[in-house]
Amino acid sequence: LADSPDFSHVAQILYTGTKFAGATLVSEHREANARLIAAAPALLEALDHIKKYADIQSAKGTDEALLWAQVANLANYAIAKAEGQEG
Repeated sequence: LADSPDFSHVAQILYTGTKFAGATLVSEHREANARLIAAAPALLEALDHIKKYADIQSAKGTDEALLWAQVANLANYAIAKAEGQEG
């Protein structure tokens, strides 16, 4: 994938259910990182839903509104980083 002319692929993870194929993984950290990379799209989608909920709650003017505003700000920052923006 490093040969990809447009650099559209950062990584390709092949998982057979018990072992990773195509590379020798010598540490549990590499397996955990591969699982995290594979889960990233779902995590980003979930965070986006949390951010939308936090935005709604922070606009209500309740005692918890400040907490929800902080959650929304943290979510905005993480989403921006995931999308390659400075945040």
